[in-house]
Amino acid sequence: MKDFNSNKFIKDLEEQIIYHINNDMLENDYDSIQEYIYQVIDSEVIYYADAWAIAYDLGNNDFENPITGETCKNITELAFYSLLDYVQNELNIEDIIESLEEEEV
Repeated sequence: MKDFNSNKFIKDLEEQIIYHINNDMLENDYDSIQEYIYQVIDSEVIYYADAWAIAYDLGNNDFENPITGETCKNITELAFYSLLDYVQNELNIEDIIESLEEEEV
């Protein structure tokens, strides 16, 4: 099975967001950052082996969508929503926005 490290993913994601904003490849606003996060997560769950590794690392093996409570239809959906839930709990978009705005002043 492939390895996935959720702590490393969060750290890398935050670094990518800051890099993209600082290099004018991403707007420093909530909606733009949220859309970017969706795109990154979507690319992480393309392959079944990666999706299984994500679900395993996050401890979600009952196929319950952690956001809606409904049953996920497949491993890709489970991994996507599990990772999205994890990111929403671990990454504070408002803090990123504020810290970058403070740097501009």
